[in-house]
Amino acid sequence: MSWAYRTLLVAVVVASFGCNDEDNPPAVYPDTFIPADGNAQFLSACTDDGDCVSGHCVQLGDARRCSRPCSSSAPCPGFPEWSCNSQSFCECSGTGAQPTVCNVDGDCDGVADRTPTKEICNGEDDDCNNAVDDVGPNASGATQYYRDGDGDGFGDETQTKWLCQPEAGWITKVGDCDDTRKSDNPDAVEVCDDGRDNDCNFINDDPDVCGLTPISVPDVNGSDSSAVLKTCTTTPGLQKSLDITEIIGKQDNTAIKLTVRLAGNPATATCTSYILRLGDPQQSGFDLVYIYRPGITACGAIPSVEAYLKGQPLTTGVVTAFNAADPGHVSFVLDKAEIFPHLPQPTYKLEACVNATADVSKDKTDCTDDSCEAPIHR
Repeated sequence: MSWAYRTLLVAVVVASFGCNDEDNPPAVYPDTFIPADGNAQFLSACTDDGDCVSGHCVQLGDARRCSRPCSSSAPCPGFPEWSCNSQSFCECSGTGAQPTVCNVDGDCDGVADRTPTKEICNGEDDDCNNAVDDVGPNASGATQYYRDGDGDGFGDETQTKWLCQPEAGWITKVGDCDDTRKSDNPDAVEVCDDGRDNDCNFINDDPDVCGLTPISVPDVNGSDSSAVLKTCTTTPGLQKSLDITEIIGKQDNTAIKLTVRLAGNPATATCTSYILRLGDPQQSGFDLVYIYRPGITACGAIPSVEAYLKGQPLTTGVVTAFNAADPGHVSFVLDKAEIFPHLPQPTYKLEACVNATADVSKDKTDCTDDSCEAPIHR
């Protein structure tokens, strides 16, 4: 080979690998192939050392080809096709590119034949991490599963992973509140007095099953008399018109009537607020608040009847009345269609209370003089 031709060959090879930008990194092993028509060819044939950029033309198999020395500090490309031979030169046994196979260099260009991509459900190792279909969240074809450690058919929503195919111990149905107990799940029946939420409705020993304290309010149109929902002790030294002694209930298909009995005559109270609060038994506050001020003694511009939902005024009216006797009572007739959408639990808490001095700013949140609480089952 003439000196001029060798110089031209070196220039072509160097030009092919001189670019050093991030999108087109330089080849680590420029002597291992010659680009031809855009395709990577195998180790280039040579006659003598002058034919090779590395200056090493060695016998590899049945032909002399360009290569480079290799050692523990300068290893050959890290693919199975490459090896450091007995002469301490890199050689490649690849027989052609394998673009669907990870971590191989079939075309002996020192670069993996397959470019890793995001893993999807297709039975292949798309991201070339030696795991097939190990997908992440929202991957194409994947479904979110939840751990069902106790085998009760309900998953723990705090333990989740994405899968291409169903896997033992993982399901798509959630709702388990204790994944260590097969007996506790949304299909279970509440077991009373065990202190656990067996049916996973966020209530331990829930009253609608165990009958601990709630009292069903009888139908006012039926033969049952009024139900005493709660009896409260009298308070020594408290004005009788402010002292609640009982809460009584009746209902029909559309309304529930709650009567607050007092130790004295409400007609003698001076602009007093009689208040009913209703709410979720598992929450600290009250969702619905009804305020009644009989108005025997003038309260000025303060309304006689008010209603609030989560602190916001309700426009729906509530029927109120009082009995000017000693002892007497005040009563509230509440529309079920108004109450129940805001009280989804079958049992709700009821509080009757009194404020001796009406205060519009505090009556919906405070009770300062007397109160009596009762749980009610629908």
